[in-house]
Amino acid sequence: MKILFIFLLCIFSLFIGQGLYFLRKGFSINHLRPEKQLLVNTTLDVETQQILKQPFRYLGRGRQCFAFESADQKYVLKCIRTDKFTPPFWTRLFPKMLSQKKEKIDEKKKLAFESFRIAKNELGEMTGTIALHLGKSNTHQKITIFDPLGIRHQLLLDDTLFILQHKRPLWASAFLKSNTQEKQQLLDTFVELVIQRTQKGILNIDPHFLPNYGFENGKTYQIDIGDFRRDPNCTYQKTLHDSLSPLQKWLAKTDPEMLEYLNIKISQLTF
Repeated sequence: MKILFIFLLCIFSLFIGQGLYFLRKGFSINHLRPEKQLLVNTTLDVETQQILKQPFRYLGRGRQCFAFESADQKYVLKCIRTDKFTPPFWTRLFPKMLSQKKEKIDEKKKLAFESFRIAKNELGEMTGTIALHLGKSNTHQKITIFDPLGIRHQLLLDDTLFILQHKRPLWASAFLKSNTQEKQQLLDTFVELVIQRTQKGILNIDPHFLPNYGFENGKTYQIDIGDFRRDPNCTYQKTLHDSLSPLQKWLAKTDPEMLEYLNIKISQLTF
């Protein structure tokens, strides 16, 4: 009976743990722990510090960040998941595997951080990126966030890796509720954005375009910024194709008439 009781207790604890994980939508404050290896000085301007004085509420989760929406609904704070920088605990039992895992993690981190820097330094207007904090900023200010359960947490700004962006309505949502003329404008601005990025020699390797783009005040923005790359061997034409192909596939299912409009527009581009 004692063994059965212990077994049932373990099952119950596991069930409770999984339930809390589901309710928290995978969020844990431990996933935002300070990254001690990054000691790059970062300067945050007065505007950014002022924006960060308001509370931010949980918005969603991605591969690289947890996203929070500001109280005034104008900004998105993306806190970088530093738990992704640490190999699983069990790999410590296998030194060779641990070394290989660390190498892969370091490479992924390097690529992600370079993508964030490209978004801020070279595509700032196109991505709506206001601030990028990848190191120490020597400030004692705290950021207030609320997790999916509404629990309040305070993060020391100096120890938190984050991206601050303007919040933009999703491009796809705007498209689906627009008339024909408005849809054409949306497609025009989408293509214009891709051309501007391509002319800078910057690729976007994430094909899932639906949640990656926003639209506001007659402009399209790329709001997901974790997959920018530079490839000197990639041609201008191929870069455009890789960026517009997911949109063409989506239009083929949702709006064949607008797909025809987009294809004509693409055919008129000069390379």
